[in-house]
Amino acid sequence: MLRTRHIWSVAILAGIVMLGTPSAAEAGFRLRLEDVTTGQGVLVTDGGVFDTIPGAFGVPGVLIFSGSIGNFTVNVATGTSHPPLGPLPGYHSLIDLNNVSIIFNGGTGTLRLTLVNDGFVGGAPGVLGLSSFLGGTLSGSAGSTVTFQGWANGANAIPINPSDPDQIAGALNPIATPGGSTAAFAGTGVSFGVGAFSASANTAFTSGASYSLFSEALINATGNINISFNHSTATTPEPATILAALGSLPILGVWARRRKAASTTVAV
Repeated sequence: MLRTRHIWSVAILAGIVMLGTPSAAEAGFRLRLEDVTTGQGVLVTDGGVFDTIPGAFGVPGVLIFSGSIGNFTVNVATGTSHPPLGPLPGYHSLIDLNNVSIIFNGGTGTLRLTLVNDGFVGGAPGVLGLSSFLGGTLSGSAGSTVTFQGWANGANAIPINPSDPDQIAGALNPIATPGGSTAAFAGTGVSFGVGAFSASANTAFTSGASYSLFSEALINATGNINISFNHSTATTPEPATILAALGSLPILGVWARRRKAASTTVAV
């Protein structure tokens, strides 16, 4: 399922690039990578100077970064956002850290990746479903871990200060989860050690006129590691609506059986 969504995102991106559709970048769509040990890192905004996708392509909702942050080598880290990329059936809005591939060599270290976007209006205002799903592989030194979390904020707040400038190196300002945010996974998130991993979570939150989505991957390396993963956070129709629809299925089944019985009687 994760692979299918990734291919879908890439297909949309390829189509937009080939068509050359002009569109404004998403100023609120940002990718942050921080070496937690040193506080140094990268902050990239969609269409900004450090966004690997040239603005001339006119591809809003896509962020790509590759480079080194301390002893972490980021082969590629891609963020996508729907919208402004094309709609995904079954979702109001979605942000995706996909095609992430990172290597760490030397000692120990911790890298935090944060993807944010604000101004979503799909399904708002009201109660929405919040889903977060992920999968990947962590290989290398025993004791290394990766922790994931996804959030929605019904007041459209984000953990990154909008005034923080884009940068390719240097000290980053602190970030914090804004008050009133709803987490998809319980507690601080879902964690995994060395090996293949996958997880998903669903909950609900109340949105105002617009809302934000943000997700985080925290990589803790005890030695040399190699990690690759996809992580999506999305809004869906409110769970109670889905449950109500599912709850009507037995009634529909009874109605169908009665109708069939009535038809049989008439036929005889």
